[in-house]
Amino acid sequence: MKRTFIFTLTIFFATLIMAQSSDELIPVVKNFSSNPCEDEGKSDKWGYINSQGTLIVPFKYDYCGKFSNGLGQVGKNDLLGFINKKGKIVIGCNYDRAGNFSDGLAWVKIGNREEFINTAGQTVFRVDKSKISAVGWSFSQGLCAAKSAKNSKWGFINRSGNFAIPPQFEDVGSFSENLCAVKLDGKWGFIDKLGKVVIDYQFDYGYIPRGFHEGLAAIEQGDYWGFIDKYGNIVISPAYSEVEDFSEGLCVVGMGLRYIYINKNDENVFPSKSLTKAESFKNGVALVINDDNVAQLIDKNGNILKSIAKNVLEVWVGTYSKRLSSYPCDVYKNIYINHEGKIIYESNAIACFPENAKIPLQNGDLLPISQIKSGMQILSYNPKTLKTEYSTVKKLLVHDKQKYKLTRLTFLNSAALYASITNKLHILQIESTANHPILTTKGYKALGDITKDDKILYYNELNRKIIECSVLQVEKNYRSVDKVYNIKLENGNSYIVDNLVASPKCPFVYAKGNNDYIFVEEILKSQISDKLDRYDYVNIPFDMLKNNKLTIKISEEKDEISYIDHIYLQAGNKIIQANIKNANILKQITKNDNTYFTLHKGESLEMVFDLPKNIDKTTEIKLVAKGYYELANYLVE
Repeated sequence: MKRTFIFTLTIFFATLIMAQSSDELIPVVKNFSSNPCEDEGKSDKWGYINSQGTLIVPFKYDYCGKFSNGLGQVGKNDLLGFINKKGKIVIGCNYDRAGNFSDGLAWVKIGNREEFINTAGQTVFRVDKSKISAVGWSFSQGLCAAKSAKNSKWGFINRSGNFAIPPQFEDVGSFSENLCAVKLDGKWGFIDKLGKVVIDYQFDYGYIPRGFHEGLAAIEQGDYWGFIDKYGNIVISPAYSEVEDFSEGLCVVGMGLRYIYINKNDENVFPSKSLTKAESFKNGVALVINDDNVAQLIDKNGNILKSIAKNVLEVWVGTYSKRLSSYPCDVYKNIYINHEGKIIYESNAIACFPENAKIPLQNGDLLPISQIKSGMQILSYNPKTLKTEYSTVKKLLVHDKQKYKLTRLTFLNSAALYASITNKLHILQIESTANHPILTTKGYKALGDITKDDKILYYNELNRKIIECSVLQVEKNYRSVDKVYNIKLENGNSYIVDNLVASPKCPFVYAKGNNDYIFVEEILKSQISDKLDRYDYVNIPFDMLKNNKLTIKISEEKDEISYIDHIYLQAGNKIIQANIKNANILKQITKNDNTYFTLHKGESLEMVFDLPKNIDKTTEIKLVAKGYYELANYLVE
C-alpha cells in the first residue's frame, strides 16, 4: 500500500501532521485558537478529513485525536470515546480520561477506576490499585510501565496486568527494538524484555529517553547529544544541542539555532543548506524552514520539491494539531498539505474586538474601532519607555467570514475617577474574542484565560498612567457578532482599546567596541511570561570582536524582571560558552535546566566569549538566550 503523509503549516507558527497510510483520517479543527494557554480542542468543533481533503467526519466533536490500531479518539462533553474510519462510534464517550490504542489495548479511566480495554471496548484487565499505584498509558512490545504501590518502584506489567519485570527502577521509558531505558541509582541504562541489563547504567538524561530507532539511541553528556548502538558504544560523539531520532537513515540535529541532517557516519548530508527548522524524513520527504522563513518540502537528496508558505517561524511534529506558543493578533492559518505539497484544508484563528470597542485618538475623542482608518494617530503603549504615546495606524483588519464568539471581562478600577457611559460605580467592561492577549501584572494572557485572581493593567485617562484593576467576572461566549476588528501600528506598539493594553519589552544586548558598549538589539522579545520561556537570539556584528574575544552585556533598563536560563554564543556551527568570574552565575546560565539568573531594573550581566583564532570574517555570530521577563510590581501605580 502506498504510504501518504499529511503536513500542516501555521502561518507564523506551524505544525507538521502526518497520516500513517493512504486511508488514514486526519483530525482537523474548524477554527483553532491562537491562545497557547487554552486546552487543545476547546476552540471550535473537530472533525476528520482524508488525504485528499474531503471531510469524512463532520465538525461535531469537542476534540479529535489520532487514529491508532484502526480507532480514533474523540471527545464530547468532557468525555472520551473512539470511532472507526467510517466515523461510526464503536466505543462510546464514557471515559474521563483515555490513552490511544497500542498493541490492541488502551488505558481508560472512569472516576477512580482504571482499566485497559480492547478495540471492541471490552475490559481486558482492571488496574489493581492495591498493587499498582500508576501505569504508563500504553503497551509497547507487549509490556507496559507500572509503578508498585508497595515500594514506589517502576517495573513492567504484561497483558494480564501482572508484573513481568519486577518493580525495581527509579524511572523507565518504553520498549522499542526490544530494549528499554531504565534508571537506577541516578543513572540510565537499557534492559531487554526479560529484564536483563544489556547496557550498563552510565547515562545522564534530562528527561525520559526515547529509546532505540534504526539501531541507535540518543544519549546526553553535559549539554550535548550523541548516539550509541545496542552494545552501548558511542557511535556519534555528543556534539549537538538537540537531536531527533533516526528515520530513513537520516537524523535531524541542532547546531544552536540551525539544523542539519546527518547520516549514521555523522556526516552532514546537505552541507549547503542553512535551516531554521527541520523535521524527520517520512516516505522520502521532509518539511524544512529556510533562513527566509519559507517552508519547503525536500527529498533525501536535498532537492526542493515545493515551496509551501512564507513567514513560517515554528514547526512541531505531531499526529494532530497542537496549540501555538505565542500571541499573534491577526488571522493565522493551519494549512494542511499532502506529500505532494497540495493544500487540502485550511483553518483560521481570529483574535480581535467587536465594532464598538473604543480607541482613543490624539484629539481626545474616542472612536469605535470599526471607524479607525490608516494614517490616524491613536493612543498606544511603548514597551521600551513603559509610557503611552500616539502612533500611526498602518492597517485596520476586518474579519467577517463567520460568527465570532466574544468573551466579556468585568473589572473594577478603584483608583480611576473616569468611567465611560456604559460603566457604573467605576465598574468597567471589555469584550473580545477569547484568544486576544491582554496585559496583566503577570504578563500577557488571553482574555478567555483571565480569572478573578488576575490583575489587569488599565490606562487611566485622568493621570495618563497604567494602573492595576481587579477582575470581577469573566463571561465566556457572552454573545456572537458578524464582524471583529484588529489594528496594526506602523511602529509595532501595542494599542489601547477600551483603556486596556492590547498586546510589548525585554532586556537590551550591548557589545563592547573600542571604548564603550554599543547597543545591538533587544533579546527575549515578547517573551513576557514564563509560559513563553524559550530561546531567542540577536545577530552580533563581526567587527565587535577584539583579539578574538567578544564582550557582551545584557542590561535590564525597564520596569521588569528578566529570568535567564541559558546563554551561549553561536559562531557558524560552533557553540561557545560564556566566561563569567562569578561561578554561581555561570552555573545558572550554561545549561537549559530551569535555574534562572535574574536581572532587575538597573542591573546587567557581563560576559566574555573566546572565539577561534582562525575564524572567518564571513562567519555568522549570534548571541542565543533562553528565558523570559515579567513586569515588575512597581510598574503599577
